[in-house]
Amino acid sequence: MPEPNKPEPKMDSATGTGPSNSTWRLAWVLGTIAILFIGWSFWAGRLPGTPFKLQRDASGKLVPVTTDRFDDTSGTTANLSAASLDASNATISSHSVSHSDNAGFHCRRVAIMNYSDHPLAAQVGKALPDQLAKLNFVEAVEYYPAGSAPPVGSQSPDHWITLDLGNLVTSGIMPRLGIEAAITVTAGSTIAKGQYSMHDSSSPPIVTGLWKATIKHKSTMTGFATDKFSLVARNISEQLGEQVTEHLQTMHDKFGPAPAFHADFYPGYTSTPPQLTFDDWGAEQITSTHGLMFRNETFWRITTTDSVVSLLTDVQSRFEQDGWKTGHFTASDASCHLAMTRAEDRLDMFPIRDAYSPSPSATGDGDGTSAAKPTTVVVHYVDRLSRSELQAAAGRQLAQEGPLQSLAALASFFSPAQRVRYVELLETEDSNSAWVWRTLANQYSNMKQIDKSRAALRKAHWLSKFDPATNDQHAAIKNLAKRLKMEDVLKENMSVDLIREFGIPELTLNEATTPVVVGLDQPAFFYAVDGKGAWHLLNWRVRQDGYPPEHSNYKLTFAHLTKGSSSWGSGTSLPTTDATMNAVTLPEFGKVKLKVEILADERARFVGQVEPN
Repeated sequence: MPEPNKPEPKMDSATGTGPSNSTWRLAWVLGTIAILFIGWSFWAGRLPGTPFKLQRDASGKLVPVTTDRFDDTSGTTANLSAASLDASNATISSHSVSHSDNAGFHCRRVAIMNYSDHPLAAQVGKALPDQLAKLNFVEAVEYYPAGSAPPVGSQSPDHWITLDLGNLVTSGIMPRLGIEAAITVTAGSTIAKGQYSMHDSSSPPIVTGLWKATIKHKSTMTGFATDKFSLVARNISEQLGEQVTEHLQTMHDKFGPAPAFHADFYPGYTSTPPQLTFDDWGAEQITSTHGLMFRNETFWRITTTDSVVSLLTDVQSRFEQDGWKTGHFTASDASCHLAMTRAEDRLDMFPIRDAYSPSPSATGDGDGTSAAKPTTVVVHYVDRLSRSELQAAAGRQLAQEGPLQSLAALASFFSPAQRVRYVELLETEDSNSAWVWRTLANQYSNMKQIDKSRAALRKAHWLSKFDPATNDQHAAIKNLAKRLKMEDVLKENMSVDLIREFGIPELTLNEATTPVVVGLDQPAFFYAVDGKGAWHLLNWRVRQDGYPPEHSNYKLTFAHLTKGSSSWGSGTSLPTTDATMNAVTLPEFGKVKLKVEILADERARFVGQVEPN
């Protein structure tokens, strides 16, 4: 029995008789960390729950238009991490594209639609708009997380990007967690595309098609993180962003930007006809917008476990009773496609099994257990402008007299009278542009002016040979010659007489040439014959320089073509808008001195003179 008032013995941590102060402190720290970990786990990975938009400001930066990108309901994307990731990615991609002559790549306004609400897909989708900021031709980006879409009746974007998490499997637990995931991305003029496509006289003059890529990700995360998907999302985002931006840049470089179209080519929204319903098949509307040359474009999706061919056959039968005509029907479950028309309205139905399909493992942590995916059938309806409406809109743009590239894209909509006026504008463009003369050759042929067509094609061919900067015209000119059955035009040999025939000024010793005035970025041609009788074809062009204000606003490029060889320079900055310089030395001839003057109407004036070596 203990003695009265005698203190209890202290517990000694070394002997296990009781906790010391240091042990209590350690327990308190660990408990605090655990509470923080649970708290951060609750908040981490919470991403924008509402759509947001980015647009380029006056400085050229892609910045938020609204302040709700990270609103109160969205929480924060903060994450505590002491982990590393060992990852590998494999990509499978495909691409379909179609276009008319002079079509451009339409990608100023981009909309991103994310079909998965899983935290991994949400983080990948959130990061993609910032990746698109690298593309200076993209002026605005809209992002729509899972469960949202552009408002009904809003204007359609120029380009759609979709994201879908198709598979997610996790194995193990932290501090060693294995993750396998597959994300499918599409980019194109439409949000979905079937096996069959049709381009007719009422189709917009833009590059259409769909690029699709699936990134298969496999990684092992070692360590601890409050959001176990953050490192994986960052890794996939980098891969995905690089591939999407590379694809868009390639398309822009290959086809050039689509021209600016008159406002009449963007009609107001017309509601989807009430009789155009797919409720009997359990359809869910995805988007309904208006845009370039259409009043209404609506997408639905139907999820079914039944035969797709039977579904499409039922729809075909119902719609034919309402006056629709079947233009195409591939009756195969593997690649079936139903295309129907009624006047200018068009309806397409086709199955897809990557995008749109529910992500069965995109709930919870994704344990990889799920039933087989049902088939998703896309329904695509377009209410297009009529041929007469397109012709009227093209006439209003023609009345503005340019730019010629914009008018070229609309040439198929012109009436005979409008076509004559368009040709007059091309003829008054006193240009050594291979594109202008190729376009004239095509228009003359359409107007049954065969002699003029041959002469224009011949000039287009030789101008493309003269100027290395127009190498992209060679294939188009060759194809046009074949279509017009004028391949013999391309077989002529180069000679001094031919150069003179095209009216190119000759450089002679101690005598200034007549001035050559051309538009900016158009070639100014000169030729010379050296002491050995060999011809030399020279051209210069003035281009806008992208380095204001400390550098000149203009750059001078140069190309030199002679028999059997060609060379060119990428350009030097012009010191002023009125400069004289030693341009090039030709052996057996002399030093070419060039005077360049930038005129007020976005043209350049060239005068050449040769001094003896």
